[in-house]
Amino acid sequence: MKYQLTAHEARVIGCLLEKQVTTPEQYPLSVNAVVTACNQKTNREPVMSLSESDIQDLLDTLVKRHFLRTVSGFGNRVTKYEQRFWQLRVRRSEADPGGGRGGRDAAAARRADAG
Repeated sequence: MKYQLTAHEARVIGCLLEKQVTTPEQYPLSVNAVVTACNQKTNREPVMSLSESDIQDLLDTLVKRHFLRTVSGFGNRVTKYEQRFWQLRVRRSEADPGGGRGGRDAAAARRADAG
């Protein structure tokens, strides 16, 4: 099965993936934190200006499609969201249009840029 995401859906998922790795102490994210991450003006192309209601609609859609899940419970004042991509079973050819070379090629490109 191939997954079709809108640019806004991809931004939400990308922000959740990024924040899970770069700020694990703040992950999972609240709606407000997802809005801030999606509208971040640095390291984002294109820069977006999504409202809280836009983000809430996107989060609801992605939860229904099983790309995200909600986290709530003791100690959480608000509902938070986390991505489920690392739990999905996706064939490499569907997830990586580069035929499985994406990670190695990207790492090689970063090393070349750094050198």
